[in-house]
Amino acid sequence: VTMSYMDSAARHLPPLAALRVFEAAGRLGRFVEAAEELGMTPSAVSKGVRTLEDRLGVPLFHRERNAVVLTRAGEDLL
Repeated sequence: VTMSYMDSAARHLPPLAALRVFEAAGRLGRFVEAAEELGMTPSAVSKGVRTLEDRLGVPLFHRERNAVVLTRAGEDLL
């Protein structure tokens, strides 16, 4: 495996931090609880999820008043 292939593959992978916040938010169903577990702000969790959604080109959550619900794409990813 060449380094150029590895570099190219790495550029296409989503950021690990975004995957971590997505997993916590999906498992817990609330950005606030995910933030508490990860030691970050709910805004940072929201931004991480948005980064992942933008990278993948699909919404991963339905955002409701006090909770988030995984979309079909979110369920498949989780």
